[in-house]
Amino acid sequence: MRHVNVHCMRSTRGIILISTLNRNFYNLSSTNTKKGSRPANATRLFVRSVVLANWLSVNSRQLRGESVEPACFVTDNRKEICIADFRTDNHKKEKFTVLKFGQFIGGLVAMCILFTVSTPLHAGLDDKSLVLYLPFDEGKGGKAADGSIYGHDGEFVQNPTWVDGQFGKALEFDGTKGEHVIVPINDTLQLREQFSVAFWVKRGKAQIRDWNYMVAAGSLKWATIFKNGGSMTYFWSTSGGTWAQKAVSKDIQPEDWVHMVVTHDTKSKVVIYNDGKEAGGGAKPPPVDEIDGSIMVGARHPGQEFFTGIIDEVFLFNRIITEAEISEIMDGEFLPVEPAEKLATTWGSIKADRD
Repeated sequence: MRHVNVHCMRSTRGIILISTLNRNFYNLSSTNTKKGSRPANATRLFVRSVVLANWLSVNSRQLRGESVEPACFVTDNRKEICIADFRTDNHKKEKFTVLKFGQFIGGLVAMCILFTVSTPLHAGLDDKSLVLYLPFDEGKGGKAADGSIYGHDGEFVQNPTWVDGQFGKALEFDGTKGEHVIVPINDTLQLREQFSVAFWVKRGKAQIRDWNYMVAAGSLKWATIFKNGGSMTYFWSTSGGTWAQKAVSKDIQPEDWVHMVVTHDTKSKVVIYNDGKEAGGGAKPPPVDEIDGSIMVGARHPGQEFFTGIIDEVFLFNRIITEAEISEIMDGEFLPVEPAEKLATTWGSIKADRD
């Protein structure tokens, strides 16, 4: 867990140093992550709100004829952010004309537009289509908290191991001890027609079985499967009582981290993505039979054909996600915000990772 501290200070230079912000300021991931870092939405929104509030304060005070200095902020990595105070070079008071007031209103409108378009549209608890999000960032214990609004927490079976993941922590499954995670099925998790599955995976070099289940639903209702022979990813599902292959990737699944996505659309087709690129698929599928049992990570219900390797950041949506959203998920930008009762926020210190 890392904190980003923001300290207030004064500066005699009324310049904008927003360009000094870089990806490090928004970094939420541990130093061992491989493919980018996760922006801190809470931190980013905090800084934006401070910038806007200070800018409005400065301009309102200037409207009253006051001379003010800019507020600046310094992050832990010594990056300085200053909000311009729009003073004249000789720092003398000046009276704002109607033109100046018009510029102020125009600037305010522009700032509001900037805040609107620069905030991820789906990164929030109001995205009801995100029915399960298991970040696996607890790092201890025998449960995995659901980051969606539904609270579908997962329970460990045979204690998979906490390890470093693609973002924060992850779970490693041995493959020989029956280790997996279960999330009991309810109406919200009846994903049968239009749905999407996304997760990071790093498979073990030696799989115990030929068919190894990564994320699956019910007793052979649908599943993302790594097949040892050929080293490819498959999606199978049951419709009308028949268990059958619906899609297969054309790419060999590497032994390193890879981001897997499957979109299942009964109005179109099944598509498999590897690292954000379409890697295979199948024809328009029929609806999946009613799902029983549980959603499982690292096995299939009721606890068979166990996966060997590491899985991180599991997302389930009850809709088809776009390629742009897949990229956001890969980069760690598609993040649900913690509920108020779970978010510990203090003034001047913004939490930059989950507990």
